[in-house]
Amino acid sequence: MNREIHETKLQESFEDRLMEDARNTFRQRIELKVTQCLIEQHLLTAGRNVLVACSGGPDSMALLHILASIGTQQNFKLGAVCVNHNLRESASAEVEMVKTQASMLNVPLFTFSENVV
Repeated sequence: MNREIHETKLQESFEDRLMEDARNTFRQRIELKVTQCLIEQHLLTAGRNVLVACSGGPDSMALLHILASIGTQQNFKLGAVCVNHNLRESASAEVEMVKTQASMLNVPLFTFSENVV
């Protein structure tokens, strides 16, 4: 019985490592594609300031993380901006989530609130 448990744990550990490798490879491929696009469009030069808009949604949060990683590699300064549009009750919570993520990534965040209706 102990041997079966040990083999199961080894298999789970191996599968966890495979998944982590796949995630890392995927992330590296995405970062490379984004870097290539920014260079091709002449949007990326060393020492340049880059400002990314973050709504708190999955797309803008993924972009924030990708640009934070690329910024250290490509030597540009990244900042983020988040607008509380006050359209949904969850808008304030979304801004707080962006604040938390930007802080974790050491990205300066500029926020403001505007009633857009």
